[in-house]
Amino acid sequence: MEKRGISAATRGKILRYAKVIFRRAVSLEIIEADPCRAIRAPRVEKKEITFLAPEEVARLLDVAKDDLKPLFAVACYTGLRMGEITALQWKDVDFSKNLINVNKSWKQENGFISPKTFKSKRSVPMIQSLKEIMIRHYIRSGRPENETLVFPNTEGKPRDRHRLNNQHLNGARKKAGLPKIRFHDPRHTFASMMIESGCDTVT
Repeated sequence: MEKRGISAATRGKILRYAKVIFRRAVSLEIIEADPCRAIRAPRVEKKEITFLAPEEVARLLDVAKDDLKPLFAVACYTGLRMGEITALQWKDVDFSKNLINVNKSWKQENGFISPKTFKSKRSVPMIQSLKEIMIRHYIRSGRPENETLVFPNTEGKPRDRHRLNNQHLNGARKKAGLPKIRFHDPRHTFASMMIESGCDTVT
């Protein structure tokens, strides 16, 4: 797998699954010993944290088309994970209180699930510029019902995360002349902007 270019993180995950399977096989006396027992997981190099500066966020939003602009704006100005963004329904967007309420996430293999941790259920403030973007998106979408997804695909279902990351985000950042980023990087962007604005790190 290493020769095929599969990352250390993915190889480590596969090894963990294999160990669970073989330990179960030993306990059921299907095999006598776990062949993975002596295999050590590959070392995963920590990646340098990447984030966008405020002017780079502005450039990204300028080139984003249709509902990608509000989608990227939510990512950069709230720190929501991709699964949380794709699971958002209009009932979760509270324009009167300037809040986006996070209470679920979307994974293509599991469907709608509870957020990653208990603390992931939260209400995130909408800054004024994000609120304006979201109001325009709401109006352009035809003032949809509360249960409607905020960022659906053409069939009204949650969007494909791989296409969002590899096609839409990658295409927009190239047009904006930005360095390579992953969809997770706007979380770091949001955190850096919060710290720069004087917010304490715990918050």
